[in-house]
Amino acid sequence: MRRTYRSAVAVIAAAPLGFFALAASSQTINLGNLATSTVANGYQGFNWGNATEDNGISPYYLTGPSAILGGFGRSTPFDLNAVSYQNWESEAPDPVYGETSTYATTISGYRGGTLVDSLTEHYSWSNGVFTGINMDDVTKVTFSTVATLTNSGVTYYHGPDQTFVSSVTVSGAHAAPEINSPSAASALTFLVGGLLILSGRKRKTA
Repeated sequence: MRRTYRSAVAVIAAAPLGFFALAASSQTINLGNLATSTVANGYQGFNWGNATEDNGISPYYLTGPSAILGGFGRSTPFDLNAVSYQNWESEAPDPVYGETSTYATTISGYRGGTLVDSLTEHYSWSNGVFTGINMDDVTKVTFSTVATLTNSGVTYYHGPDQTFVSSVTVSGAHAAPEINSPSAASALTFLVGGLLILSGRKRKTA
């Protein structure tokens, strides 16, 4: 019985390492270079909704290959760690005329249909790379962008703009949303205690 008990303890001790490995795993998904005009659902394990590829060629030109992305998600919770945005080449500011092009993209994270996190990122034309976002344990992410274009200090456009995303970096959720730390600790204590009791009874009856 002692050998069995040690094996059980080894399994329990190794389990948290598996969770850490899942949490640490990450993938960067590059968009805009796929063969199809739409991002296929299931690509890299996600549902991409109505995302449409744009490889940056005419007629409008983009600062780089990207996808028009309103949102994406999957049934298993994940963490959003980084996003890279692109813009219309036609919105490039001309410093000779005192032009500016700035953007505000709001990212909203949902879990089970409930909004759990939201943040707004501000960036200028061709300068939209954000890391360390740390939007954790979500099953869906949506994007909404507003552009502000000025000429000599006068705003000539302020309103919705398409969100062009060239890459997203995601990872496994750091913790299952259904299990909190106190609950996990209590369950582990009961399990170890039960094993010790069973081990003691086996030795007495042997």
